[in-house]
Amino acid sequence: DFLSSEECDYLVGLAQQLEEVKDTSASAQRWSVGADVETTDSVVSRVAKRLHRAAYVPEFHAEALQLARANADSGAAGAEVLRHDGKDPARAARTATMVIFLSDVEGGEMVLPRGSKCTSIEDCCARTDGRKPLRIPARKGHAVLLYLRTVQGTKRDGAAVYGSCPVRQGTKWTAQRWFTVGRSGFAAKHAPDEVYDKVLS
Repeated sequence: DFLSSEECDYLVGLAQQLEEVKDTSASAQRWSVGADVETTDSVVSRVAKRLHRAAYVPEFHAEALQLARANADSGAAGAEVLRHDGKDPARAARTATMVIFLSDVEGGEMVLPRGSKCTSIEDCCARTDGRKPLRIPARKGHAVLLYLRTVQGTKRDGAAVYGSCPVRQGTKWTAQRWFTVGRSGFAAKHAPDEVYDKVLS
């Protein structure tokens, strides 16, 4: 697992202490972890540093860590339409994203259409034939790293389109970090990760 069960629970608890980001277009509740929290909170700092090392992205090339919650009773049950995070001009600086599942839930899979040719999130989540898309179960502590650009870095990777299936039962918690091509202005300095640094030394 990318995160321990205790780290997942800690991030879920942290969301309760933050101000919710109001977005009427979102299908899930969201909270943004500020640079001050990421710098001073040892658990968040350790998790963030691990994210950057996994993605091979410098620490200052990122947006704020986002925490999200959705359940079967929420609007659209947390389903997220198919999208490419680098397609919107306002998000063109994004080069990769990493999603961590913080809870076990029935449904709520992350879905990547790939060669399935499904055209909507409803189609992608319902398809059961031989051309079904890649669906990644929401399992606590598991993470998905998705590069949004081709190896050359000059074009969007068309295979990086993704979305989320509706939650059928339970509460789905996720943490997500978007990485950027250059410095984003989000300045959080992370303390050394003793466990990881010892592995490297």
